[in-house]
Formats: sequence, structure tokens, C-alpha cells
Amino acid sequence: MQRFLKTLKLTYFCIPLLFVQCHHSQCAGNCEKYLELAQSGQNYLYKSRFELNPSFLDSALMCFNEAEQLCPDKKSVMSYNKSFAYFGKKDYANAVKMLEQTADSLFLYPEYKTVLIERILAKSAGEQGDSIAQKRHYNNVVANLDYYITLFRMEADSIMKLSDWNNIPLTSYAFIMAERYCDRAKIVGTQRALAELDSLQKSTGYNQDYINWVKDVVSGDKGQSIQILFK
Repeated sequence: MQRFLKTLKLTYFCIPLLFVQCHHSQCAGNCEKYLELAQSGQNYLYKSRFELNPSFLDSALMCFNEAEQLCPDKKSVMSYNKSFAYFGKKDYANAVKMLEQTADSLFLYPEYKTVLIERILAKSAGEQGDSIAQKRHYNNVVANLDYYITLFRMEADSIMKLSDWNNIPLTSYAFIMAERYCDRAKIVGTQRALAELDSLQKSTGYNQDYINWVKDVVSGDKGQSIQILFK
């Protein structure tokens, strides 16, 4: 099994939207327009993020909806894309609904859909002042990530111990590990999460530079940030 070796090409400072080439008969004659609309929707999402202009989110939704109408077989992809726009609008119910309509095959691993949904629900609960529900949802996130980590730990251990740590963050296993401790910090606090990372390094022998990188991410070091979806 080699799924944990999947390279994450869009991990840093970006929203990993999904676009696929148009080869379906339902899109005959509309492929170019579909791709144009999908790209425009992506651009509007980037603008809303970096220019802090929420009006771009409505424009993104309009583009994704039109693209879906042109190519109905791309509904799953457009649903995934629209979840980011709804999340940006703080319309968490629709963000979750869009993810539920997204095919499992489009995620890093099938159960990762649950991670994203639970993270959105945690965000929503926190904004509503429900700390108990927020912690429950983050616990669900961590439990799901732990399942993935446990499943592939034996195969990943040799990679996590590589002497050149720059090769390590490019694996999905290492990225999931970093995500796990960021979400864990939401439950137990940053200092305890950092202490748990020290314990992990001692018990596994994982590359110390990689562990330090994860600690910087958990601590909120802007120079070592990663894009955690629906954070």
C-alpha cells in the first residue's frame, strides 16, 4: 500500500481546489467554457482570501454553479469547490452540505471527508460559544486522523526517519501528522500538544527537524504555516 506517499502539490498557502479536464458527452462543446468558469471561480476565491473582500465569494459561487450547469457530471467537483465559498461566507450548513455531495474519491483519502466536515462543525460550534460541542468535533477530527496514521505507521516509519527532513513534509502521512497536532492543540492547548510532539519523537525516532517544523506550525509561526482546510 503506497497511498501515504501521495505528494501534496497544493499544501502551502493555497486552497486546493479540484479541476478535471472535460471528456464527458454531457459537456460536448462546453469544455472550454466550463474550464473558464471553473478557473474564474478559483480566482474569485483567491481574491476573497487575499483581498479580504467577501463579495468575491458570491462571484465564485456563481461561476461554479454555471460550470456545473454546463457539465452536470462535474457536480461532485463543483460541490467541493463551492464548500470553500460557503465556508468563507460563514454559511457552515451549506459548506457541510457541499462536502457531503462530494465523491469520496476526490479527497486525500476517503474518510478525509469526515475530517473536513467535523472541522467545519467545530468552527461553527466555537463561533456559537458552544465549547463542549466544539471540543467534541475536534476530538472526532483527531480520532479520524489517528486512524489514518495508525493504518500506515509501519510503512511510513522509515520515511519519517529520513536524514533529509525536506523530503518528509511532501508525503501525505507527514502532512496528516502535522494536521493532527494542530487539531489536537485546539483540544488540549498549544503547550501540551508541543509536549506530545516531543514524546512522539522520543518514542519513534522521527526526524527531529521534521518534528521542529510541526511544532512551529502548531505554534503559529507564520514562516512555517501550512494551509489546513476549514481551519
